[in-house]
Amino acid sequence: MLTGIAAFLVFHLHLICDILGSRGPDEAWSVPYLRPFSSAGDIVWAHQWALNSWQNFAITFLALIFIFFRAGERGFPRLRLFPGI
Repeated sequence: MLTGIAAFLVFHLHLICDILGSRGPDEAWSVPYLRPFSSAGDIVWAHQWALNSWQNFAITFLALIFIFFRAGERGFPRLRLFPGI
């Protein structure tokens, strides 16, 4: 049950991130939430930032820092995350 709830929450977090920061070079990118059942549920936000924008790079950088610190707190060597090094 807990795994299903976590999967549901992470999936919707992913959709929110797609709505916020996945604009292509030409136009905003919509999320077809109810497809293939209905075409009425397309979600789009007019102020999406580009996929390669500074916001996405900043979020990725902060997430990597968080992951490295959490790995250190739990006793994993930080370089163990990259086995080829």
